[in-house]
Amino acid sequence: MKLSNKITVIALGAILILLLAISLTNKTNKNSNNSNQNSIVDGTELYEDGFSAIVNNGQATITDCYLSDDNITIPEKIEGIPVTEIGDNALNYTICKSIEIPNSIVKIGISAFEGAYELTSIEFPNSLIEIGERAFYNCDALTSIKLPDSLIEIGERAFYECDALSSIKFPDSLIEIGEQAFYNCDALASLSLPNSLISVGNESFYDCDALTSIKLPDSLEKVGDNAFYDCDAVTDIYISKSVTELGKGAFANLPILQSFDVDNSNNAYAAIDGVLFTKDISELIVYPRGKTELEYVVPDSTTKIHSLAFAENQSLKNITLPRALKEIGESCFYECKLLRSIEIPEGVTAIAPFTFYGCRQLERASIPDGVTIIDYSAFNMCELLENVSLPASLISIGQNAFSGCYRAFDKLTIPGNVSSIGSYAFNECYFITDVSLPKSLKEINEMAFRACYCLNRIEIPDSVTVIGDDAFLGCGNIDKVVDSSNNQLPLILLDTKSVTLVCNESSYAFTYANKYDINVELRQ
Repeated sequence: MKLSNKITVIALGAILILLLAISLTNKTNKNSNNSNQNSIVDGTELYEDGFSAIVNNGQATITDCYLSDDNITIPEKIEGIPVTEIGDNALNYTICKSIEIPNSIVKIGISAFEGAYELTSIEFPNSLIEIGERAFYNCDALTSIKLPDSLIEIGERAFYECDALSSIKFPDSLIEIGEQAFYNCDALASLSLPNSLISVGNESFYDCDALTSIKLPDSLEKVGDNAFYDCDAVTDIYISKSVTELGKGAFANLPILQSFDVDNSNNAYAAIDGVLFTKDISELIVYPRGKTELEYVVPDSTTKIHSLAFAENQSLKNITLPRALKEIGESCFYECKLLRSIEIPEGVTAIAPFTFYGCRQLERASIPDGVTIIDYSAFNMCELLENVSLPASLISIGQNAFSGCYRAFDKLTIPGNVSSIGSYAFNECYFITDVSLPKSLKEINEMAFRACYCLNRIEIPDSVTVIGDDAFLGCGNIDKVVDSSNNQLPLILLDTKSVTLVCNESSYAFTYANKYDINVELRQ
């Protein structure tokens, strides 16, 4: 054999021996690494390159970062253990400006980057499935995010008050956006929700003032309570065919919203002249606040008007309600500042809290027989309301029910079935001169008739067992109180000693009058 051939054979043999040795070494090292990894028990703490982690099921979760660099890269492994999660509070209040997350990460934990106020950019990996609650809460400098195609869920308050966030790229894998996820993201001007999305949580885009248009994707089924509440720049909303549930106030208080557009194939909702209804027109959900008409006639088929439906409308002077109407939701006509007149149909049995609160131009409201409850602040601050008559069916008058209704009553007759008058119920009803209380009455709560300046006579029936503190505070014109009760009632009087208290000699009122040098007249 020639020398050159021998050299070639020897060289090839040496290379094969070297490759075999490398292979055996790698296999040994790999087995050694696997052995080390398998030997690390759950709960073991790891430390490497400025990060700490804890082991769970053979995988590491980042628990803290000790770096103060402008740019931080999360490690893919720590001490050979794969990093799959960024744990709760792991990098909260970090001062870094950018973060790179490796492709091993599947979850970002609760408050992981909360308060990282200098963070301007973050690179999400395609392995990421979940962003936890408050993960980027109050990251003020974050301007744009591109979420990975693997992402399924965005947790509650995940990007809460990220004031500079103007752009979001949602992936087609996303199924759920949690409560308040993008709450008060003031700079967010556009929204392209993916066709994979099923649920938008309560208040998820609340107070996103730069948002101009909302188009719900065909996959979406549920929009939570107040989801887009107070988005000041929204002018139009498209509701897709699959939406079956709209939460309370989902599209409330949108000051320049002019119309709703609902897909014709949607089986739950419909729009008539831009007003949002249920499909059968039995329930009016929202009247767009930006509509400029002066009058509106609710369709004859409508039996329910939802909470906040007309709230803060600035144009309507007259609203005609149908005879079929049975329910008016809470805050329905809240601060409709030009509304002049309303006739409540006979089928309505309760005036809900805040129904007509702050309707400062409301002059006439007819309350039908059949109404049993006038609830909390129902007519509060209806300053021009006059000649109100309470129906005989009334049972309860809630707190602040007519507070600030200066002109609503002169001679006030409380119906015979009322057992309780709420705190501040007739506060500042300046022109009440006389109050007739029924024998059914048990409670007159605190400040109930505060500052009824013209009130001059009050007779308290013997059924009353509770009179709250300062119930008649500021009623300086009262000249006679007739107390038919023999109960140990608290101090109910008054800002003057010119009053005459008419009572039984054996009553607490008689003792009270003598103690405080108040004129007393024995009952005949």
